[in-house]
Amino acid sequence: MKGYTVYRSGGYYHGRVKDDRTGKTIPVSGKYTTRDKCEDECIKKRSEVLKRLYRADSKMTVTELVEYYLHEYADPELGNVRWSTYREVERRLHKHLSPSLLGKVRLCDLQKSDITQYSNEVKRNYENAMQRALHEDLKRILNYAKNEEIISRYPPFSIPKREQKERPVIQEERLMEMILDMDIENAAIFALQGLAGLRIGETFALLKSDIDFEQRGVNIIKRQYKGRIENYTKTEESYGFLPARNEVFWFCNRQIKARPDSVYLFPGRTGAKSYDGWESYHWPKLRKKYKLPRDFTPHCLRHTFGYIMIKQNANIKAVQKLMRHRDIKTTLNEYGHYLDEDLRVLLDEMSKTMSNFNCEVLPFKEISGVS
Repeated sequence: MKGYTVYRSGGYYHGRVKDDRTGKTIPVSGKYTTRDKCEDECIKKRSEVLKRLYRADSKMTVTELVEYYLHEYADPELGNVRWSTYREVERRLHKHLSPSLLGKVRLCDLQKSDITQYSNEVKRNYENAMQRALHEDLKRILNYAKNEEIISRYPPFSIPKREQKERPVIQEERLMEMILDMDIENAAIFALQGLAGLRIGETFALLKSDIDFEQRGVNIIKRQYKGRIENYTKTEESYGFLPARNEVFWFCNRQIKARPDSVYLFPGRTGAKSYDGWESYHWPKLRKKYKLPRDFTPHCLRHTFGYIMIKQNANIKAVQKLMRHRDIKTTLNEYGHYLDEDLRVLLDEMSKTMSNFNCEVLPFKEISGVS
């Protein structure tokens, strides 16, 4: 877009320039006899508007904005993320954004070149996953500043696209061997994620009362810890009653008997609450012990559950409901390639039903009737 408009009225040319701060248009003073002269003045006016487009009256630096943002972000009344998620965001901002050159820039001097320089530094020093996380953190902070009217608008920048890699999975027999070899607590954790499809945050937020032995299911209920949603899920469809396999309840029953000192299914040492250190402390040891791939994360246990259902010829709609996906497209995108692998098996099974039908394989011309 040019950002300006030229029109003719009363025998003269007039112009109006768009102000991106307010979304309104600013009239260009003067009457012009030719269109070219009017356009020249509009271009000059537009350049003046763009110069102050990203300006803000606030003299606080980006680092100070980060601290201001984290203070508001930690407000217990918000309750929109898990406590562990807040701590991860806080650690990432203090370690990467605040010490950078961008962290020292005042908001009143913030330019697109500052963000471009920070973006290049991130791309040069970090892998794709961390690049995306840092860019999303920056965008979230600047959006917050804009909503609070600390700045009027921030320079646009792009977030690196996530690399679509096939998630590693393991066979059901191998998963059961691992679970039976583990201690009681880790066996229950693996069973809930690999045999029931729970996410890691949902697993550690479970209370013992959430395990329904009579109805053979797990109740995933929204609750808070320190004002934060502890079992934060991606969609509202994730909350509710989730049917599960019998093996899951056997492992959960052992865990309940092993830790009678807490209402949580997986409490910390004091028994007061579920802990968040399992993924960073226990998981690397388990992955090394059972020789799992380096890119095999706890979330891959959930994908293993979906993979097992597909391999057992489960209905794709049933897979969607047990995986608690909002849209069946998500299920097909994640597990559709496993269906492709079974096409030859399906066709071979169909051929077996016609085993009594003997026929010779005819040349194409004879089959099609072409002489």
